[in-house]
Amino acid sequence: MTTVRFELSNPKIAVARRTFDENHLKSPTSACALSFKQLFDLFIDESLTITEIARKAGITRQSTNALYDRYFCELLGHVLPSERYAALLKARQDTRRETMAETMIQLSWFEEVNAGAESIRLSLRPCIAVDKNGKLGKPSKRSVYIGDTFCHVHPVATARKLSPRVNMRYGVVRLKTDTFDALHLFPVVIPKLGLGTFVIPGSVLRNALVENDGETVLLYIPLRRGKRESRGRIDCWPYLNNWRLLLQ
Repeated sequence: MTTVRFELSNPKIAVARRTFDENHLKSPTSACALSFKQLFDLFIDESLTITEIARKAGITRQSTNALYDRYFCELLGHVLPSERYAALLKARQDTRRETMAETMIQLSWFEEVNAGAESIRLSLRPCIAVDKNGKLGKPSKRSVYIGDTFCHVHPVATARKLSPRVNMRYGVVRLKTDTFDALHLFPVVIPKLGLGTFVIPGSVLRNALVENDGETVLLYIPLRRGKRESRGRIDCWPYLNNWRLLLQ
């Protein structure tokens, strides 16, 4: 929005103010309790929405839009209310995304995944849902953008044997089959293991998973190298710290 100072020496402002004062008592918008100068200061404040201005003026949004269109739109560079709101919404979203990015640092997998992304000169940014009204939701704890690539994150925090007769320990992760359109990251955060992160394309998972019940599948991450002990379970080792997949 164009920055304009309230100066009566400005002929456009002087004419708009005089017209406002003459019509104020005759117009349906005369219920407005604010002066032209007060309204001008509110409309020029890019941190306020039309709804918030209407609340301060004690009138409806429709009446506030009518006042803006008639007296202030030309003064403020012909910025339409919808354009003004879009600019305000984007500014608020950018500010909130910065705040949400700080919360991502607290997640258990952040340090490991961030190190992998930096190894290929990419940066992490949070995945934040936006509803149909443009309102931001909470940042996801299980998905992230690395560069422009959307990735699902599945921290492997526990290891267990599948049976007493099996020596291999596995990290078991439940996946939704409708997520196989993206890369999947499996950071191993089990104390003392320190394996790193398995970076696996969803297409590989789709073709090699077992125990598929239609909507979810169980993935068994082997936590030490060795012969696979169960038929059909994916061999994850070629994907250990394979961050270059993000550049393809």
